[in-house]
Amino acid sequence: MKISVLSAVFILLASFSLIFFNACQQDAVVDPEIPPVVIDTTKIFAKSYGTALSDLVTGVRQCNDGGIIICGYTISGAFGDNDIFITKLNGSGEVVWSNLYGGAGNDQAVSIEKTSDGSFIISGTTSSFSGSFDPFTIKINQAGVVEWSRYYRFWNEDYCNALVQTGDGGYILTGYTNSFQIGGYDIYAIKLDQSGSIMWARAYGGTQNDYGNSIRSTPEGGYIIGGYTFSYGSNGEGYILKLFGDGVLRWSKSYGGIGFDNIKDLQNTSNGYIACGSTISFGLAFESAMVFNLDNQDGFVYWTRTFGGNAQGVANFSKVLPSGDGGFLLAGNMQEIAANQQDITLVKLFGDGEFNFARLFGGVANEESTSLAVKTDGGLLISGNTASFGAGSNDLYLLSLYNNATGCLQDRPFTPVAGNPLIEVVEQVSSDFPINYETLTAAWNVASFSTLPNSQCIQIRSKK
Repeated sequence: MKISVLSAVFILLASFSLIFFNACQQDAVVDPEIPPVVIDTTKIFAKSYGTALSDLVTGVRQCNDGGIIICGYTISGAFGDNDIFITKLNGSGEVVWSNLYGGAGNDQAVSIEKTSDGSFIISGTTSSFSGSFDPFTIKINQAGVVEWSRYYRFWNEDYCNALVQTGDGGYILTGYTNSFQIGGYDIYAIKLDQSGSIMWARAYGGTQNDYGNSIRSTPEGGYIIGGYTFSYGSNGEGYILKLFGDGVLRWSKSYGGIGFDNIKDLQNTSNGYIACGSTISFGLAFESAMVFNLDNQDGFVYWTRTFGGNAQGVANFSKVLPSGDGGFLLAGNMQEIAANQQDITLVKLFGDGEFNFARLFGGVANEESTSLAVKTDGGLLISGNTASFGAGSNDLYLLSLYNNATGCLQDRPFTPVAGNPLIEVVEQVSSDFPINYETLTAAWNVASFSTLPNSQCIQIRSKK
């Protein structure tokens, strides 16, 4: 099997100046019926960042120095269609540095992770080098200087959705590809060493389209992928693949009902895994947020919960994390029918899946959550995108909250409509085979870049 690595040399980083507005300022729009709260604005804030164009944040993590780092992409026009941005903030949300990385094509970062040596690894998809779409990785230090960069070339279109660091100091990424056409799009896993070189790669799928959204290392040394598939049901099913340490498929199963079901994220738990996403099965009139707990041996489901999806409106979960007390934190979105707008939502569950609390965050237009992180002090970071505030049609949105999701907020009661459906689990026979690569080298273009001020007030609504 021929396996080769594509090195993308990031020569420099264009300056990317983000001007923000602090939602906790005294002139912010507030609800007069709700008394103000006393908060520490050096730790707790809600801010938007952006340009006059469209900017989207896709990942957030805390730095070792207590600061915050976010990644995403912007239609800046500096290099190509979209350019990658990486922005370092201090603990109060003020910009320390901000850089653009891009080529002549379309470059989009989808995730950022802190590495074991204190640096950061960014993953995404680029069309700047081959003319088609390829997965890429960039490793930077805490000053934003590129340590190395790679892209991985198949012969057709290949998209990256997630990356995590593995126990050996390397990395593994997943997404979907139509380079091999087991069906249409197929799920892939690419294992990298510490320098981003390929150790092995495999593709998985059925006769139709299959998509990988999330990947994690498992305690026994393997990997687990969550996504969705059209190979085992025309409406789309949630899809989980369990891999051995060398990427060989251990088992694959579909999860869902008669409607479309999508697994967007999963995490390890003390008794197996927790997966979250969305569903329109189980008699629901609208898309509903879904979360379920499964064992680590054969994917047996312990419990399932849904939230929203009927008279309350459309809902989905995009990220899940252990809460540190045996429960779970879930970030997602909810569009209340009465309000006719989408807000960011955070839901806390107890370890058995029972509801603890929920909050909504948003303005007069639509917001979308994209990433969730727990800070070293137990507080929360939620990144997202907003059309309610800022200089452009879509701007970056960052919430830094206390561990109960309060702070700089006005609270009103909110309890999502919950369900406990019987999810169908079906073992599937999926194809699994190694894949090869072509080797290419490319350099990124460099240009200066600045943004326009963001001077609008932010109204934050929270419901508990």
